Amino acid sequence: MKTKTDPVRVAIVDELGALDTELGPQLAILKPKMKRFDELRKMVASWYDEEAPEADFQASGDKFTAVIEARGWERRITDMRKLAKILTHALFFEHCSFALGKFDKLVDVEKHKDLVVKEQTGTRTVTVIRKAA
Repeated sequence: MKTKTDPVRVAIVDELGALDTELGPQLAILKPKMKRFDELRKMVASWYDEEAPEADFQASGDKFTAVIEARGWERRITDMRKLAKILTHALFFEHCSFALGKFDKLVDVEKHKDLVVKEQTGTRTVTVIRKAA
């Protein structure tokens, strides 16, 4: 395991440890509440799924009012073949990506090894451990 002793890094690690010590117990309590919070937000928003996308709404409880805003804007390419012709196929395929979930559903498992590579390029987990005094 590599260790770095740069004074700036030492200070950053100690600040991270102090925040972890202070917030850790609170985060443990908040995590299930945040999950429920997100579930409730999605539930309330779903009540308006069939309504006009540009419309705003309010849902009232006895103590609170939830404001449901208009749908956000999303862009998507509507004609991939036309885009490939405009860019040339070489440039198109250089920048094209394919969702792996869709890939898994559309391509037989025995063909995966020829088409997919698995590399350890994901994010790193950082755990803070208090040193003995």
